[in-house]
Amino acid sequence: MTRKIKEDTEDRPKNFTLGEGIAAILILVVFVGAIYFAITGVSDETEEKTCEIQVETVRAAVEGYRLIDDDDDYPTDIKQIYTGKKPTLLYNPNKDSNNYTIHIKSDGSGEVYTTPACEELSDKA
Repeated sequence: MTRKIKEDTEDRPKNFTLGEGIAAILILVVFVGAIYFAITGVSDETEEKTCEIQVETVRAAVEGYRLIDDDDDYPTDIKQIYTGKKPTLLYNPNKDSNNYTIHIKSDGSGEVYTTPACEELSDKA
């Protein structure tokens, strides 16, 4: 009986069948696809959170600018908070290669906004 099993295994081809090959490829495609979409979703969420954090940082710098300004006015341009006589932010927040631009309304209200809005960043994908 041992001999018969050994003979049967020696006679079989040692290659994959077409069905086995296709099944292996499909499993790999599903696995790679799941990983890709998991990573893509995380990066969009991260970009949105980074945008929100930078907007809050700029808002704090705008408030700081108003507090140290002699006339108690809000800045009307974002450049005023990192250049000029009394900078309150040490870097240009728009210098990085982001998919958004941070602005300060020029009407003197001190309102900070981005184009596009931070919430729209994860919707672009």
